[in-house]
Amino acid sequence: MKLGTKLIHAGVSPDPSTGAIMTPIFQTSTFVQNAPGDHKGYEYARTQNPTRDALQNALAAIENGKHGLCFGSGLAATDAVIKLLNPGDEVIASNDLYGGTYRIFTKVFQRYGIHFRFVDMQNASSVADYVTPQTKLIWIETPTNPMLNVIDIAAVGKIAKKNNLLLAVDNTFASPYLQNPLDLGADIVVHSATKYLGGHSDVVHGAIIVKDDALHQQLAFIQNSCGAVPGPQDCFPGAPRH
Repeated sequence: MKLGTKLIHAGVSPDPSTGAIMTPIFQTSTFVQNAPGDHKGYEYARTQNPTRDALQNALAAIENGKHGLCFGSGLAATDAVIKLLNPGDEVIASNDLYGGTYRIFTKVFQRYGIHFRFVDMQNASSVADYVTPQTKLIWIETPTNPMLNVIDIAAVGKIAKKNNLLLAVDNTFASPYLQNPLDLGADIVVHSATKYLGGHSDVVHGAIIVKDDALHQQLAFIQNSCGAVPGPQDCFPGAPRH
């Protein structure tokens, strides 16, 4: 399926209850169950919502991923990724980052014992020099905000794989129209969908896309447990909107 087709149709299927071609806005907090735990796939809107599911599936498709997760903002998505880590773990991050990312790394998570190294990744091979036994994640933003520096995702991906590290790529500025980091060796793609994916300056939104089932389960647990999910109005109508 070509990108243009994905942007229009991916993730969207007719509503089984009405036949509506676009997934409706399911503006509900709870869903009726026949008995406790006996439901139609939806029980509580923080955990699952059909409107959000449509958008998550669409975003996964256009990033050539398998699973999408939506959040109330790009920083909420970033927050979920860092919550995969434990105190004492280390992150190697590019030294030209969106200010909000730098702030949440240094002013929030560093207080909880997660360490961050900010390095120049223009020469991607030099990233290997900063890997330690405590390193668990490499975080790339490319092109960077606001300097538009570009990092070789594939080269850093090889370093991450060799050292059994996760590679997360903030793909906000390029968007899936110009690059798909999962195809280049990334494990996690992050978006501030407020920007190019939203496109109309009328929604604040974030997203994570992955291929790995186990990684998706961990992130979905964090999404549900911490609750930074978008409402259905901000997810409608899935792929064409975003």
